[in-house]
Amino acid sequence: MNEKQGFTELQTKLLSVCEESGLTIKFDIEEYELEPTQEDTFLVLKEMNPNCAVAVGIKDEYIQRIFMLGLLALNEYEFVEISQNYMYISEVSQADDGVWELDEIETRAGNNW
Repeated sequence: MNEKQGFTELQTKLLSVCEESGLTIKFDIEEYELEPTQEDTFLVLKEMNPNCAVAVGIKDEYIQRIFMLGLLALNEYEFVEISQNYMYISEVSQADDGVWELDEIETRAGNNW
C-alpha cells in the first residue's frame, strides 16, 4: 500500500504513525486528486511547515485525512490529523518496541474542506 523507498526519515515515521488508519498515504498528489479546498488545505499546511512531513490519507479514491508530523525533540513529534470537520493536535513518541504513543493535546472543530 505504501512505498517507503526514497522517503525522508520523517516521512517514513509518518507512514508508521498512520499505519493503522487503513488509508493509502500519499506525500505527492496530482491536481485532479483533490477538490480545490482540499488541495488548498494540503498546500498551505506544506508551505507553512517546510520541515515537516505532510501527506494525505485516501480511501475509495476520496481524501479522508491530511496528516502532518514534525520533530519537537529527540523521539518526540507533533502530529496533526485534519478531517473535514476536525483538527486533532497531538504529541507522539515511539517506544523502543516500535509502538507509537499518542497524547492528544487539542481538538478543533471547523469546516476544513
